[in-house]
Amino acid sequence: MASTTPTRLIICAYEFGLSAGICHAILDLIDMRRVSAVAVLANRAQWRAQGPALMAQHDAAGIGLMLEPGCARSPLTAASYLLRTPRAELARDFARQIAAFHEVAGRAPDFITGRFGFHSWPIGRGALFLALERLQNSGLWLCDPAERTGAIMRRGRARWQAGGASVLATGFRRQASRRGYPVNRGFSGFVQNTGTYPVRHDFERFCQYLSPAPMVTCRPGYPDDAHAPDDPLADRRMRELMYLSSTRFADMLELLTIRLVRDPREIG
Repeated sequence: MASTTPTRLIICAYEFGLSAGICHAILDLIDMRRVSAVAVLANRAQWRAQGPALMAQHDAAGIGLMLEPGCARSPLTAASYLLRTPRAELARDFARQIAAFHEVAGRAPDFITGRFGFHSWPIGRGALFLALERLQNSGLWLCDPAERTGAIMRRGRARWQAGGASVLATGFRRQASRRGYPVNRGFSGFVQNTGTYPVRHDFERFCQYLSPAPMVTCRPGYPDDAHAPDDPLADRRMRELMYLSSTRFADMLELLTIRLVRDPREIG
């Protein structure tokens, strides 16, 4: 029998700004109250074009910044970028991305995350904390991509990705908390076999075996001819959008007594 006490959960849509189709999909899901947070790529032209529409919905979703490691398009190229870039230069790059967010939003981000979770890696986190100290940003929270080993194994999907992210993020939560930044506690959203595996099965697994202050990520999007040739997740994005906007997803949230929140401080 499902618990009568609601489970509070952040569902965060990643990569707002990557394309017009992704921006429009995320805006539609906010309208439907199917996501509760949005991670923005502030260096992208579509953030400048679609950002005002997103900020108009700030009462319905937390709006944060998704840091990008240069032009890296995979964890390996992100690692190479971090290793060859001095920490002070990385911090300046992060500060520029925070400023690009502020230029459109008119405010600091509600939270910060990073592509491939690189902001939590040992080299990336040092630059992040340095950038935040220089900019004196307060009141935001940080995304921790780590998850309990037991939860990763019980979900049974993308174990290597989830486990690797957790190892690389070891110590990040403690260091962030010591500096006064709240973090989520529990993370899911890693996928594999993106072209064939049913989206509903992934999200049913993501929303179970949850940690105390959990966060689930998603990457919805409408087809976008200008972006699709370079996007290996183009088909997956549309299937995620269809599922997240469906009654089946709403029914799952009700069955599991899940209430969407925008900030880990709303969970406790």
